[in-house]
Amino acid sequence: MYPQITTNFPDPSILYADGVWYAYGTNIGAGVINEGPSGTPSKDHVRPAVANIQGATSVDFHTWTLVPVSEQPLAHNGRWAARPSFEFKTWAPSVMRRDDDRYVMYYSSTVNSSTPDPHPGHPIPHCIGAALSHMSRPMGNYIPADEVLVCPMSEGGAIDAQPFRDHDGTFYLLYKIDGNNIGSGGECGNSVPALQNTPIMLQRLKSDAMTLDGPPVQVLDREAEDGPLVEAPINPISKTDLAPEPGQTDSAGPYILFYSSGCTQTSSYTIRYAVAPNLTGPYIRAPQPLLQTGISQGHHFESPGSVGVARDERTGQWRMAFHARSQPRNREWGRVRAMYTAEVEFVRRGDAAGGVEVKILEIGGRGGNY
Repeated sequence: MYPQITTNFPDPSILYADGVWYAYGTNIGAGVINEGPSGTPSKDHVRPAVANIQGATSVDFHTWTLVPVSEQPLAHNGRWAARPSFEFKTWAPSVMRRDDDRYVMYYSSTVNSSTPDPHPGHPIPHCIGAALSHMSRPMGNYIPADEVLVCPMSEGGAIDAQPFRDHDGTFYLLYKIDGNNIGSGGECGNSVPALQNTPIMLQRLKSDAMTLDGPPVQVLDREAEDGPLVEAPINPISKTDLAPEPGQTDSAGPYILFYSSGCTQTSSYTIRYAVAPNLTGPYIRAPQPLLQTGISQGHHFESPGSVGVARDERTGQWRMAFHARSQPRNREWGRVRAMYTAEVEFVRRGDAAGGVEVKILEIGGRGGNY
């Protein structure tokens, strides 16, 4: 099968607004793997990163049009972030619509040199920023806040911010504490003892969706089966999004947390999910990955991960985007993280983990155009 975006479009998140699908991705220069002379993967190869954030649009969720670099959503990544901007270090964007019809973008960038680094022998940490759209435009342009939003420097930084709005209207932000950034080495920097934690955190936000409201709560962390990390969290489901079981009068349903585990640079990277009766947990993990390297859901994938999920407001169908390694048509590039799409459903089952099973109905569709 073909990816829907065949070029490097890592960490896709998706948004449906006013009849149009929007996809946002890490910049095009991040995480490309070249093969060495022996055919084995070499370290990530630095490619030109000409925009902080990539964008793409679609009216049918199959054919996507990339946003020109001149119209990139986030031209500046904030005073708190390292400069110059376009050095493949702005990652994992996501977008939330506010009640005033403006949009907030969350992203992670490396911090600038004015921020003290408690771990100078490790890569410069990423932290999470927020930016507000100019008018009601999902593709921006976005104006970044001057101050960083989440920045646990002593724990390795923070990445993979994903917003969530609960059924009562409260905004939350999920993110990963990037503990493997200060690991002792090995796969993704964290397979050599002593291993670091990489917890998934849930942060309540104020009504502007750009201000923290209280301390964060940990909802998940890596276990032995996860390898070096868990990351890329997203919770698309509010308690009222799933229909009740037959004969049940209470419409309140469970929360579903998607995440990735393993290492994106190796075949260990997988897409998983966990289910909880409450937003803060406890989350019960599904026993098997939703997607993994090899034949999965009838298709062959290499290192699938970093899920984006949103509902089609026209049909009620849930859609999913994710990346997986692929050799692009331009053979000068190494194995990029191309964007694939799928349709998913959430099925109540008493014998499933947390009482809900996630099913993939269809992957892809018409071949990708980029």
